[in-house]
Amino acid sequence: MEKWYAVQTFTNQEEKVREKLIKLGIINVAIPTTTEIITKNGKEKIKTIKKYPNYVFFKAEMTAQNWHKIKNIQEVMWFTNVDAIPAPLTNEEVLRLQLEENLKRT
Repeated sequence: MEKWYAVQTFTNQEEKVREKLIKLGIINVAIPTTTEIITKNGKEKIKTIKKYPNYVFFKAEMTAQNWHKIKNIQEVMWFTNVDAIPAPLTNEEVLRLQLEENLKRT
């Protein structure tokens, strides 16, 4: 059964991790963002900001093979885990982080 997980990445490596997860066949990958309008020198600019910098969220069936491949992605610092076993996010965390909604925007 697929569940949501999180990995922490090195600074500004979220997109690389996202691409590598997709290459592994994990298609449900979210990097939650928000937009802000910034005015500089009288000009408005829309800026996309990561809600959770250095984190990538993904939905997958966590087999031993998947876990091994994901934790060995060079840009991944660590995997959310309990006693070295991958720990999925709770349903409450998934709702709070709005991960399902962010799939449509990534």
